[in-house]
Amino acid sequence: MTCRTRVPNPAMSPTIPQRTDIGVTSASKRIVTGLVGAPLVVAAVWFGGWPFFALVGLAALIAQYELYDFAEITNEPVTLFAGLATGAVVLLRVQLGHNAEFALLAGVLAILASSLLLHRGGRALMQCGVALAGVLYPTLLLSYAVVLRFSDTLPGVARELTLLTVVGVWSADTIAYFYGKRFGRHHMSRISPKKTWEGYVAGVVGGLLAVAVLSEVIGPLGAKQTLFIGCVCGLLGPVGDLIESALKRSAQVKDSGTILPGHGGLLDRLDALIFVSPIVYVWAMLQGLL
Repeated sequence: MTCRTRVPNPAMSPTIPQRTDIGVTSASKRIVTGLVGAPLVVAAVWFGGWPFFALVGLAALIAQYELYDFAEITNEPVTLFAGLATGAVVLLRVQLGHNAEFALLAGVLAILASSLLLHRGGRALMQCGVALAGVLYPTLLLSYAVVLRFSDTLPGVARELTLLTVVGVWSADTIAYFYGKRFGRHHMSRISPKKTWEGYVAGVVGGLLAVAVLSEVIGPLGAKQTLFIGCVCGLLGPVGDLIESALKRSAQVKDSGTILPGHGGLLDRLDALIFVSPIVYVWAMLQGLL
């Protein structure tokens, strides 16, 4: 496994930095990447089927690899093949049968066996822990986006739920990023020093508005369901972001990768969706929407 060299990042410093203006180049790259990627994602969600599964599955496995890269940077042992193979099997099982229990069980056994055979200096405990962490987060959690999309018992509901979740998360994150950079004064957490309360509030409002407008266009969810999804995306999406920031801080890296210009890695882009997707799915099941 080829890993990035750990580079000390000023943003990971315990001292909260002062607000800085948005770099034109970074902001431009972020916008261009969004303009190119967003239509592809929206189309995949809309049509569903294997294209949507392929997009989510590939993204999940790349994000899982990026998480393993954190471990390598911090010199933790990684059972790379067993971990990624387990993640792939879990995703495939979700696609074919909409549940992952048996696939996950088989994967855990494979990880335990490979850790026994390929342990490094008696560090099998850490090796198993890292491999399982990669399977559970982000792959298993993100697989709920697949389950959500394919649990359609009422015409169009699963498609709308998935699309509103994706658009709500991305809208809240984007608005919070730009508004916080421009107007943010009060920092939220030392885990992610660039996040501000001003940006957070703007993201909550922006995500809710984006979900409300989109729901009016595509139907058929009511106002209460739309309000819930918008609030979850805006209020809880940043929690997923902070979780990933804590993992990056442990490896002392700024981004999880470089695959998305202006955004970093896929784990950087998907962290909020990873956290929100299972919540929306469980809520929809309890509400009898799926």
